[in-house]
Amino acid sequence: ALTDHPSRLMEVMKAAEQLSGYSFEPAANYLQMVLGAVEVFHSKEVLELEQAGLALHSKYQHASGLIGGYFSAAQFVLARGDSDNLFCWVEVARGMFDLGRDDLLRFLVLSEQSVNVSWVMARRFQVKSIQGCLVYLDHVDRLNDRFTGAQMTLVESAMLKHVDASLADLIDSFELLHGFDPGEVSLILALGAGIEHANSLAAFNRNAGKLPLGRQNVIERWVELGNEVARGNAFAGQAYFNLESMRSNEVLASLQGQVLFEDHRRTFDLLAEAITAKNVLVESIGESHDATNRDLTGLRGDGSVLGLPGNDGRVVRLPQSVNIFETEADNFGFYKVSLFHQLGYAEFGCFAQIVAINTVLGAYPDRQLAERLFLIAEDARIDWQLANRYPGIQPQLKRQKNRAAQARPVKERSRRAQLLEVLVQTSLDSAYEKYVRPIYWPEAALLWQTLGSLKKTTAGIDEVLEVVGQCYRLLESTGEEGAGQDLINIKKEEMAMLLEELPEPVPYRGQIDVEQVNSTLKIDALVEELQEELDAMRDQPPGAEMPGSDQDQVELGDLKKGDVGEGVAMLLTELENELGNESGDIDPGDKEGLFEFLGGISSRSSDASEHQYDEWDYQIADYRPKWCTLFEHREMDTDEQYVHTVLREHQDLARKIHQQLNKVKPEMLRKVKGVEEGEELDLERAISYVVDRRAGLTPDDNIYIQRQRKDRDVSTLFLLDMSASTDDIISDPDADPLEPLDIDDDEYLVDFFQKKKAQDEVARRIIDVEKESAVLMADALESLGDAYSVCGFSGYGRDQVDYYLCKDFEEPFNALSKGRIGGIKPCRSTRMGPPIRHATRRLVETGSRIKALIIMSDGYPQDHDYGTDRNSRDYGLMDTMKALSEAKQQGVLTYCLTVDPSGHDYLRAMCADSQYMVIQDLEQLPEEVSRVYRSLTG
Repeated sequence: ALTDHPSRLMEVMKAAEQLSGYSFEPAANYLQMVLGAVEVFHSKEVLELEQAGLALHSKYQHASGLIGGYFSAAQFVLARGDSDNLFCWVEVARGMFDLGRDDLLRFLVLSEQSVNVSWVMARRFQVKSIQGCLVYLDHVDRLNDRFTGAQMTLVESAMLKHVDASLADLIDSFELLHGFDPGEVSLILALGAGIEHANSLAAFNRNAGKLPLGRQNVIERWVELGNEVARGNAFAGQAYFNLESMRSNEVLASLQGQVLFEDHRRTFDLLAEAITAKNVLVESIGESHDATNRDLTGLRGDGSVLGLPGNDGRVVRLPQSVNIFETEADNFGFYKVSLFHQLGYAEFGCFAQIVAINTVLGAYPDRQLAERLFLIAEDARIDWQLANRYPGIQPQLKRQKNRAAQARPVKERSRRAQLLEVLVQTSLDSAYEKYVRPIYWPEAALLWQTLGSLKKTTAGIDEVLEVVGQCYRLLESTGEEGAGQDLINIKKEEMAMLLEELPEPVPYRGQIDVEQVNSTLKIDALVEELQEELDAMRDQPPGAEMPGSDQDQVELGDLKKGDVGEGVAMLLTELENELGNESGDIDPGDKEGLFEFLGGISSRSSDASEHQYDEWDYQIADYRPKWCTLFEHREMDTDEQYVHTVLREHQDLARKIHQQLNKVKPEMLRKVKGVEEGEELDLERAISYVVDRRAGLTPDDNIYIQRQRKDRDVSTLFLLDMSASTDDIISDPDADPLEPLDIDDDEYLVDFFQKKKAQDEVARRIIDVEKESAVLMADALESLGDAYSVCGFSGYGRDQVDYYLCKDFEEPFNALSKGRIGGIKPCRSTRMGPPIRHATRRLVETGSRIKALIIMSDGYPQDHDYGTDRNSRDYGLMDTMKALSEAKQQGVLTYCLTVDPSGHDYLRAMCADSQYMVIQDLEQLPEEVSRVYRSLTG
């Protein structure tokens, strides 16, 4: 064939000679390419490849490896036999010649690695962006492995549309879709095609797993509204599709018919009280963080239930949100049925016999299996009892049962796991056959009959424990001969796991921990006994013995740290506070032991309580929900002598502040009945007066009501900035200057730094003045009688905002709280929004008529992730301004005191002129704080 075209043969030889000028490699690879296509070596395709190669050679004559690589890649592309792809590859290659050698070499390597690449599509990328083309080539093979043809077309179209953006980030988000069902992937890609901005599209892909993909009409509408948001504000669009904006979450919740616990808290409280005739504490999961709660919280895979219901014997916990059903009414029904079920543990006798239950379950060799059997049986009995006692709940209970039964998966399980699932399905009034292999049907029927005996209205705990025993014995038996071959095809590793498998809890029932409830109710009894003894102690003369306790009392040794939930722990903490205020009538040894016990199980644990707060993002003009995590610390370093030292060294100033605050008039008018003169009649006394006169008796003339200023209803929280900058030294104009010595340079420097270090060690810092102000105010308010709290804040990043509770409103100003205030020290950053919101929440909880928040800081709010631009102050200032506005809306008066000389520049943007002050002389801060306090509360 070569000899048939002598002129073309001469061209090839000439080209080979030209390419071999500095190395044989380019010519060798070129000839291999030509010989590999000997049948068409004179074709237009080969000529195109050859001409492009010679053009590259003329540009990089000395780069033999690069030129050889080109012809090697050309041979690879030519072998595919697709002319359109080949011509496009040549065009792409020519476009790459102007790049640096590294990028060009990268392209040539990718040309041989990318087997299924469409060079027609690559050429379209290159026309728009050469770098975008390289990124596409980097990922195209993996994308082809992950998506079908139609799906890949959508992916490539989206990449081409956003080629000028962060393409690698977008591609990474597409690769995350690999684990979804094909139908879901197609839906996500189709909806993503309408999203205008690359960042928003990448956010949508990353969060697709949190969306209700099974409800296409919901997700289509949600995306449509998100596109409207993005058209007006690209930042807002990205936050929307990231599920990081309040609007995004509210729209999704509304479309799904989602019900939030917080919106119905009062309803649940009233319902619980109506059923039990007691003041039952109902909380959402996440409000407390004890061990039991951690076991039960979590987001279901479909995002339908945030947390599982639970009950520790005192506190009922319900999910934060529910959107299982399409309608709000049915989702609210989930809450209703869950609450009824949790209350059923007490109403139908479970909690009353929890000690006996715990003892019986503990006697089984496999306690875990026995307890799970008990919970299945007891949950079934409670539901059946609820249906009998409250006929109105039957439709919703049936609906919840049906939904729970349908949602349970059918999968390979061990014999025991299959039979346990039979019990769960029986408890849900559902058919069990598909969950168990035919070989086990006789045993399944026996279990169905056994559990069904609890449907009678007279069934009680004794019957439940009897059913547990029967089921336990059946499950622990070896089963029918040959049954062991049932799972013969399952791997040994999987078998070990299946044998330990226990059924997942039913969502609306949740799960309780029998041992936890047992311990909590024991402590309930202990609290009552201790309270009775405490009351009796108050009535005893000094030196009298404490009342004895009988043998039925709960022993402290029966309980251990971690045995109680948050509700009981709060009671124990209150009791601990009361005992702490007693004068000392208790024997020191007994009191020390009691405190040690209470300290181990009360809410004063070493773990900080965790709280989440929204944050305002001015760039998207919306809140980022639950954006910041604040940790409230009660355990911190202490300095017990600090307060005494401050009061001793500042006696005159303390006396002056006392005098100022003593001038504050009582704030609240109280009605005083039974006085001779007043603004209105006391109707009851007036009627008695008339009746007495008509009866001829001497009437009581004290029939009026007078409004007197009797008391103040004020709560104030002092919030101290504990950022690192508060460690700065306050310059003292009266300090002696460091006199230079007439010595050589080296000795002079040593002497200077030694004196400077000694001077700094005794110098006052900004944090010292803040603490002194808090101490002097606390001392004065103790005399005035106003409720107050002292707290500090710092942190690092939105996930670690630290809030230090030094003294709470109801806490005495004792050695513990004084030591905490003394232990305040500079920490890290100044993220102000979350601490202000947390302080506002604490103030609102006091219920006081006047609520004041006084913030002492040394600078503007700043943190390393306060907005996208760390050099900008705007994000932090806007969020702080919003937090102050929220406080005002909730009836909290705020005032900001700063020692930053440039404070006017940003404080006037954050709050009104009457709500802030820039302290020029730090020594005046304590006195200014007292003036501010008078203006806010007087």
